[in-house]
Amino acid sequence: MSATIYLDRDNKVTLELKQNGSMVAENSVTKAALWLPGNAFSDGNAKSFDTDGQYMELADNATKVRLDLGEADINKGTYRCYLTVYDAVNTNGIAWDVLIIAFTEWPV
Repeated sequence: MSATIYLDRDNKVTLELKQNGSMVAENSVTKAALWLPGNAFSDGNAKSFDTDGQYMELADNATKVRLDLGEADINKGTYRCYLTVYDAVNTNGIAWDVLIIAFTEWPV
C-alpha cells in the first residue's frame, strides 16, 4: 500500500484493517504501531508512532487506523514503513503491512 502525507498540513490518511480480504472484527484491535526508518528523521534514528500517541488513532470501532503525521517532525521523502497491529491474543503484535509513504510539501 502507498500513501501521501503532506508536511505541515492537517490531512489524515485512513487505513482499513483487512485480514484475508475481510475487515477485522470490530474492537478486536487494541493498538497499532508504524515504524519509520532513520533517514526519515533529522537525528538519523528510526522511530515508531502508535495509537497510544498523538499521531495515530484507531477509528471506526478499531477497524481502521488513522495517520495524522503531517505535523510530526519527518523529513521530506518517500519511506518504507512497517505497520504492526496488536490484539488481546497477539500482544507482541502481528506484522501487518509494509507501506510506502511519501512525505511531501503542499505547494500552496
